Amino acid sequence: IMIKPVYVVITPLVALVLTSLSRAANQPETREQLVVAYYRLLAVLLMPAAVGLVVTGNDVMQLLGGDAWKDAGPLLSVLAIGMFGQAMIIVGVPILAAANRGGRLLAAAGAVAVVLCASYLVGSYFGEQRGEPVLGVAWGYAVAVLMVIAVPYTWFCLKSAGYSLGNVLSALVRPALAAVTMGFTVWLTGNWLPIASPLARLAVLMPLGAIVYAVLAWKELVWLVAHTQQLLAARFAEPVNP
Repeated sequence: IMIKPVYVVITPLVALVLTSLSRAANQPETREQLVVAYYRLLAVLLMPAAVGLVVTGNDVMQLLGGDAWKDAGPLLSVLAIGMFGQAMIIVGVPILAAANRGGRLLAAAGAVAVVLCASYLVGSYFGEQRGEPVLGVAWGYAVAVLMVIAVPYTWFCLKSAGYSLGNVLSALVRPALAAVTMGFTVWLTGNWLPIASPLARLAVLMPLGAIVYAVLAWKELVWLVAHTQQLLAARFAEPVNP
């Protein structure tokens, strides 16, 4: 459930990144602009989804599986913390592939695997101390992906392909602030909401989150609508300026 939104967004984006950057192989300025635009698109779409699942994991799991799945709510919320970091790891693959850096891609994948394995073991250990080993593994994954792997991995991919990490991180700031503010608002509202039904709660919380995010990230959404056609055109025609 956590990874589904990532696949919905990232699957077409991977093909778009690979083909458009390959077409712009001899245009470094255009490639730089395209890379920043792809990470910005990823942030605008996935950051609110990730934060939304973090704060509504209990309601989502009960809606989908009933009371029998109530205990899985915290698991979904914790896993969702790593959602955007997971997306950043995946999108680094076509960036390195388009730059013909297969060896570095293999090295990065190996490093990610080692760190993830270690995080699972550490998370399982501390979770076992609290009687929740599975939740501990989820925490190990979330912390490792978002706080340990995502930024160094992205820096390595971008540097290896000749791009700037600073430009990418700058493009993520506004969507991140809007998503976090949205999440805090939804969380507070959910705590005060005198409704027990997951369906009724989500019927209130989801539109509220969408409205808050739309207001705070309005410029980002306008950018997304205005440039989606251009980004798609970059796959099939001469590279455009995003």
